[in-house]
Amino acid sequence: MITFDKSLILYPLIVQCFCIGFLTIGTIIVSYTFLKSRERLHLASVFICLLALIFVLSEAIILYSGWIEDARLGMRFHRLEQLSLVWYAFAIPFFMIYMLDNNRSQVRTNAVLTGLGLIFSLVVTITAFTDPDFFVSQTLHRATWLTHHGHYGRGEMGPLSFIKDYILMAMMLYLIVSFSIYLSLHRDLTYLVYVLGGSMLCLVGAIDDLYYIYYRTHIILSDMFFSRFSLGLTLFVMFSIIGFMRKYMDQTRALEKVAQIQSLGILAGGIAHDFNNLLTAVIGNLSLARLKSEEGDVKQTGLLIQEAEGASLRARDLTRQLLAFSKGGSPLKEVTSIRDIVRDTALFVASGSGVSCDFSFSENLMNVSIDINQISQVVQNMVLNAIQAMPKGGRISLSAENINLFTRDPKSGRRGKFVKLSIRDTGPGIPKKIIHRIFDPYFTTRESGSGLGLTVSHSIIQNHGGFINVSSREGSGTLFEIFLPATGDTAAGETSGAAPPADLSGSLLVMDDDASVLSVATKMLEHMGFTVTQALNGQQAVELYTNALGVGRPYDCVILDLTIKGGTGGRETITALKAVNPDIKAIVSSGYSNDPVLSNYREYGFAGVIVKPYRFDELRKVLSSIMVQSLRRGTQ
Repeated sequence: MITFDKSLILYPLIVQCFCIGFLTIGTIIVSYTFLKSRERLHLASVFICLLALIFVLSEAIILYSGWIEDARLGMRFHRLEQLSLVWYAFAIPFFMIYMLDNNRSQVRTNAVLTGLGLIFSLVVTITAFTDPDFFVSQTLHRATWLTHHGHYGRGEMGPLSFIKDYILMAMMLYLIVSFSIYLSLHRDLTYLVYVLGGSMLCLVGAIDDLYYIYYRTHIILSDMFFSRFSLGLTLFVMFSIIGFMRKYMDQTRALEKVAQIQSLGILAGGIAHDFNNLLTAVIGNLSLARLKSEEGDVKQTGLLIQEAEGASLRARDLTRQLLAFSKGGSPLKEVTSIRDIVRDTALFVASGSGVSCDFSFSENLMNVSIDINQISQVVQNMVLNAIQAMPKGGRISLSAENINLFTRDPKSGRRGKFVKLSIRDTGPGIPKKIIHRIFDPYFTTRESGSGLGLTVSHSIIQNHGGFINVSSREGSGTLFEIFLPATGDTAAGETSGAAPPADLSGSLLVMDDDASVLSVATKMLEHMGFTVTQALNGQQAVELYTNALGVGRPYDCVILDLTIKGGTGGRETITALKAVNPDIKAIVSSGYSNDPVLSNYREYGFAGVIVKPYRFDELRKVLSSIMVQSLRRGTQ
């Protein structure tokens, strides 16, 4: 009776268990990646991971069979362990086909080796069960294997097993040589260096184990039994996972960029289409107005110009929507009620469709501090989405109410006083699998859609300090809940005792680097009754203002463009002008609504703001407001 020291098997068994854990995690990761990508590279990687897991798991069970002295259990898993190595003759070239970006001849060579490896693996697998002695004997060879518990339960190796060892070594060498040649030709270390390093460690482990089989001693570490190949195989798989996961992530990023470029193409095409339509309306109406004015038809000329102005305003709204999407679009807030905004916008969008709108507003609805144009755009996007979801007609219910969130909203984590706007439709609803993506840029389920409407809406509401919740059930419609922070301030239209409109006359200084803007602004202001001086940049504006102040004829107001190409813009200019005259009245003007100066203009020293492009009435309203403020200060 042979006596064993079982403590010698404990350390190898612990190492094998760690390897099993690593390989299990790696197999799960690669399997998940394959299920998402459906690429054959990841299928090959799954196959390699499974083979490595089977090998190491079998090795651990063989060691355990020595611990419990169950030879039959050990021999069964010894055969399974050796069969897992046989299948590498198929797995390695199959993996190389998709891992290496080779030419056709190399791909063909690997395909042939894959086919031969599959045939060899099938033949050996069948033989292993029909004639075990020819592969791995199921009879314990005591004279050879009962020298240590680590060898207990292993059958005697047959001729096919030795052939398998040589083929496996040849395939590992072929993999290393192929990868080395590829690296030297392409200088692409990003992915393959991991696989190459793991392959070399695996090969060293295999050589060490084969050396032990023939000479009963190990080249590396100690003579205590331990499968160096199982450790090398684990490292090969883990390094390979790192390599092809990096390749997968880079490919995913590249595909995302391509998708974004395609989406931008759709977006650009849509913008070009919309602007062409708007320009057609503008140019067509203006050309007709010129002809009618030559004919002396004043009434028709006025109507045509009005239509051209309407088309221009729609172009302005489109530009503001793009600015809101691109950089957030800082809102130009004013205190107001959303009641009329929601009603007017929804009815306008729904006109001509087969969809009806129902409204319900609380009587004591609180005011909100909002950018009217941006919130109107949000309502427009929401209602338009609902209409498109109901091509055969339906109903949209819009309601607004005050709500006080004493506890944090479970979705947004927000609390406080809000005005909640609810928009519910009777459409088919949003599928559960995509509802979490509806606010993503470029995401759309419609071929003609740009995927921007809800993204822009989400951005606008966030910039107002609010949030959006959405809920939907397939077949039961969709509900959007928009929460806007409530304010106790009184709306501008509700103030009493306002001063009478100011007399719009005096001298103005206008700074802008665009000659056409200067020209049209000057004509508008002169029509109001102002005397206008033009400046092309900040330095010139400061010089003109200082000179006018020095001779006792200061400008009543200045209009400063925020951005001057190659010169000093409005932000720097107002600082210089404030140093000259702290009581200066200035209006900031810009076409970039995302600049914080526009939404917080008073903090930068301005008395008013006008966003380009603007109409005559809008400019007059801003100037009148400033003059009223001036009159109020004068009466105090």
